[in-house]
Amino acid sequence: MKLTEIGKGFYHFKSAEPVLHRNIYIKRFVGPDDLSGVMVFDPGAKSDAAALWEALEEVAGGVAHVDLVFVSHQDPDVASNAKFLVDNAPRSLVVASVDSWRLLGMMGIPDRRFYLLESWGEEPLEIKRTGHRLHPVPAHYCHFRGSMMMYDYESRVLFSGDLCAGVNTRGGEGIYADEASWAGISLFHQIYMPSKRAVQEAIGRIVALEPPPEVIAPQHGDVIAGAFVEEFLGRLARLDVGVDLVKLKDPEKEAGVAALNAFFDGLKAGSMALYEAMWEEVTRRNEFTTLFKIARGRIVDMKVSVANAVVYLCNVTDKAVPREERDRVKVVLAVALEERGVEVPSFCLLGTGTQPDIFAAPTAEGKSS
Repeated sequence: MKLTEIGKGFYHFKSAEPVLHRNIYIKRFVGPDDLSGVMVFDPGAKSDAAALWEALEEVAGGVAHVDLVFVSHQDPDVASNAKFLVDNAPRSLVVASVDSWRLLGMMGIPDRRFYLLESWGEEPLEIKRTGHRLHPVPAHYCHFRGSMMMYDYESRVLFSGDLCAGVNTRGGEGIYADEASWAGISLFHQIYMPSKRAVQEAIGRIVALEPPPEVIAPQHGDVIAGAFVEEFLGRLARLDVGVDLVKLKDPEKEAGVAALNAFFDGLKAGSMALYEAMWEEVTRRNEFTTLFKIARGRIVDMKVSVANAVVYLCNVTDKAVPREERDRVKVVLAVALEERGVEVPSFCLLGTGTQPDIFAAPTAEGKSS
């Protein structure tokens, strides 16, 4: 467990999963006369309990000093430790939306230990003991009806929950996003966010904050800071996600599905061994999710854009195919795409590529695009 201070009194540590890790944040408020308060943001899965205990010892002098547990939504990867904290911190309250409370209560947390954000409205909250202000920011349907974000005015860190979260596509050490992080952010949102409109509504509430956040701290993926805050929010506002990608007749998607099936047909005709290596990787269960809907040995749909599907296949090639055969496989892919009018990303088809592998642990050798 490695703690990093990402803003004044705002600490971060993450779980060890190579593809979709969890970020857990702790904020320590220090007021007049050294009075202090401690808030945990999305306390994580059961497997994070030991690390959370250790982090609270370091930041707050122990779990008993926790005052507030903010839960963005009720999913077990973010909320499983809420009862653990309530049981060990006698004065703590769980801060959540009404929609989240209905499900979080099933963990056995008494109603009297909840603070429901709708009871206050969307105005800033004030911690009486220290005088610090927090601003709850709705993120309806991103990806849950009752999803909420929380802005800390002192550190100017916005805890964004699943909005701005991402799969790990950035190579190397560290916790901060760079350009290589965008592939994982777009992939995560295309699969888990319901619509562009829902994302745009949440982003509109973020840009209305004054002063604007300097850091966005999501529940998965990299911490976003500096110029990437505005850049990635702008890209997300334009990104097709969820139902935007599910259309009855989408010529681009139909062409992409046809091209990918032609690619696997061509691979099978040229080398059964290469076909089997690629197909096994594409169809196996991953830590994250499968990107394709498959029926009777054919791809019939995809959960992401055609461009992201092609990036993924290029990464699979670099992972599953011997180095001396990779260019051969990518040529077959390029031909299948070009024959059906699908754009071929150049970085995927030159040598071993420069994109990090979405489904492998980051390495020090990883390069950004």
